[in-house]
Amino acid sequence: MMARRFSVATVSLALYLMLPCSCSCSSSSGSTAGRGPSFEGMYAWGDSLTDTGNYQLSTGVDSPTAHLPYGQTFFHYPTGRASDGRLVVDFLAKQVGLDFLLPYLGLNNTQVNSKGRSLVNLAVGGATTQNADYLNATYNISVFTPYSLDKQLEWFSTLPISKDKDAFSKALNYFGEMGVNDYTLALENGFSIDDIIINFVPNVIKSIQNALEFLIASGAKYLVLEGGFPIGCTPIYTKFWYINATTDHYGCVEELQRLNDIHDKLLKELIYNLSTKYNEDAHLIFFDQLKAYAGILQHPSHYGFVNTTDPCFDTRGSTNLTNVEACSSPSTYVSWDGLHFTEATHNVLLSLFNTKGFVTPYPNFLTSKSFKDQFH
Repeated sequence: MMARRFSVATVSLALYLMLPCSCSCSSSSGSTAGRGPSFEGMYAWGDSLTDTGNYQLSTGVDSPTAHLPYGQTFFHYPTGRASDGRLVVDFLAKQVGLDFLLPYLGLNNTQVNSKGRSLVNLAVGGATTQNADYLNATYNISVFTPYSLDKQLEWFSTLPISKDKDAFSKALNYFGEMGVNDYTLALENGFSIDDIIINFVPNVIKSIQNALEFLIASGAKYLVLEGGFPIGCTPIYTKFWYINATTDHYGCVEELQRLNDIHDKLLKELIYNLSTKYNEDAHLIFFDQLKAYAGILQHPSHYGFVNTTDPCFDTRGSTNLTNVEACSSPSTYVSWDGLHFTEATHNVLLSLFNTKGFVTPYPNFLTSKSFKDQFH
């Protein structure tokens, strides 16, 4: 079956615009701090789920995240994050005792040349896993941001630490979700789910493999990978693009969940193979985002959520975001803008990622005291 076509403007906006917790969750960002190695830096790759300002810096004030209510909850001003506040990458940095990661495009010369406790985020909202020129030449797909995964790796190569294996081995590497923009662009251009599974998913996984092996060859020893994004469960799909689609018992679009499941199956196989290949030379952790999100949908009140189906900042169908107001209690909403998560959701996700059943392996270097002080 062919996917429905959407306007490029609508998809481009949605791709980028892509609770009060219980006691166990409210302190999740620091709940396991100090259990693992004392990391001397942190680097992140990914798309808008991980981007802390690169997309905004590359586009200027035209970026939706350059305006409130983005950033209102924690920072009280827009930071370039596609949320009302902090992201998983922010909570993870805090958990391991580090500060916020700086967007690569915002670094000054002193920060670029630093080999110390470098905190650099190379993720870009809307980034594809496959090379932008390849997508255009092979599938006639035009991307709205050129900063695909290979470009992010090029940026990393400009940092001095990329040439210092010993220093890089003491850093934490966070590989945020990637692939959803490749798949959404394919859907927008009329490819069916089966087309995407056959032609896009293997290439996405291969691109991720190449990136991981490049980082390991550069000295990376501690890598965290986030699993696929639950696009079929987000309001922009369930209430706007796939209104009459068949849904599962969580209310998620079944055919999109099938795509997610295959993506994660291959990603888990990749992580297992790389862990076997590199053994003690590299430690890889898989955050099962699909399973964690399903857990939130299954027991929302347990995590302080009241609304799992509507966005707090409902931008659907609106081209003038200044006329849209956010809800009064973002912490009770799972979705921020119909595609991205609220800060509360990001916080709960990291809490679950520290929990057996939502992360592989468990225990791991983030949760086990056996890794503590391994650098010293």
